[in-house]
Amino acid sequence: MPTEPLDGSKSMEPKESLVALDQCTPNADVCQKPSNKFDTAWWLSAWLIVPVMIILVFLSRWPAMTLDGELNVDESQMMAQALRFGIDIVPWRGVDGTTSGPVNSWFLFLAHKTGMPLNYQWAHALAAAILAAMSVLTYATLRQLASRAVAAAGAAVVVVSFGLSQERDFTHFSSELLPALIASSVLLCIALRLARPHRNLALDCLAGFLLGILPWAKLQAVFGAVTLGLWVGWNI
Repeated sequence: MPTEPLDGSKSMEPKESLVALDQCTPNADVCQKPSNKFDTAWWLSAWLIVPVMIILVFLSRWPAMTLDGELNVDESQMMAQALRFGIDIVPWRGVDGTTSGPVNSWFLFLAHKTGMPLNYQWAHALAAAILAAMSVLTYATLRQLASRAVAAAGAAVVVVSFGLSQERDFTHFSSELLPALIASSVLLCIALRLARPHRNLALDCLAGFLLGILPWAKLQAVFGAVTLGLWVGWNI
């Protein structure tokens, strides 16, 4: 039988205590309120949100994907470098990518080796696939830190921004796409760490590996990689 507290407040039955404990966050010292009915709506399910995001991103890039022509000289340079890597894979010996690291051209080279035609249409489709992956990573990151409704709203902002960006500088296969994708993956690792405070060696190693690759994709990404690396290292 539960006893009345000295302050006169109503005590919790054992069953109620278990329900409250089940609603606690992984930190075990802060308990969340039960989700409202809006947050549990079927149309906020990841099984629906993720495919819709991917379809919308590809639809927004359909004009670029059907254009068999150069949108920016950078994509022509990276495709030429990918062909050069087929002769000599060592960077800075046969290829000088300037501020674009070898990871971008290596990526195109590997895609070409797996059967992708190395032309503008496929390069633009690959750019759309990277944008779709970034959208999904953004949704997954927000889902670790917020409710389903907030995560879906954040993902919608990303998809809409991609859809409204139809200039050549945003639709071609640029040297910023892969670095942004890698950085998005690192942010997901950080979000997973915040949501699960216990140490995860595999997650820490993955974050470190991705941070090490980041400057090899874009020289300007060094500053971001150092900042994220210091945070990850401080919290290990």
